[in-house]
Amino acid sequence: MTLLSKLHNEGNKYPLTVKLYRHHDQEIRFAERFKIYENVHFEFCDSYEAVIRDSDLVISAVTRATENFAADDCYKEGVTVIPICTLGFQNCDLFFDKVYTDEIEQIRGFKYFNQFKAVYNVTDVLQKRAPGRTSSKERILVYNYGIGIHDLYFAKKFYDAIQGKDIEYRFCKDKYFV
Repeated sequence: MTLLSKLHNEGNKYPLTVKLYRHHDQEIRFAERFKIYENVHFEFCDSYEAVIRDSDLVISAVTRATENFAADDCYKEGVTVIPICTLGFQNCDLFFDKVYTDEIEQIRGFKYFNQFKAVYNVTDVLQKRAPGRTSSKERILVYNYGIGIHDLYFAKKFYDAIQGKDIEYRFCKDKYFV
């Protein structure tokens, strides 16, 4: 069940604003697809800065970027940024409070890796060996390079955790490549 369908099914009264960058009317088709959810409001933005400014969660699926998407001051306290392609967010590496990843070794070669304030594996957070968010002001980056199903699995675990459910996770000890 998706977050949007869960909000709809539970009759959640809290509004959810989803900001979408205007691109070839894709934002209109996306909003049309989810118009049945009364508590979801869509806002179409003409710039990346407008999408990012005052957002609590930024998910980017842009596949190529040659410069940063937004100035540092666009990223409010408490924001979580989850980029599929990390280019465009390199400025965040220098001032965000924490970086989470599915495998630290995969991002060790990042230009600003040695300047991250803190970096943790997501699995260590799920197993309570590393801290998750400890303040509502922390700015957090999530650099995951696993396959999409892993992202969905972890997103579900995080959602369950914020709902107060106990999380059981068995750490994978082997790597498999298909």
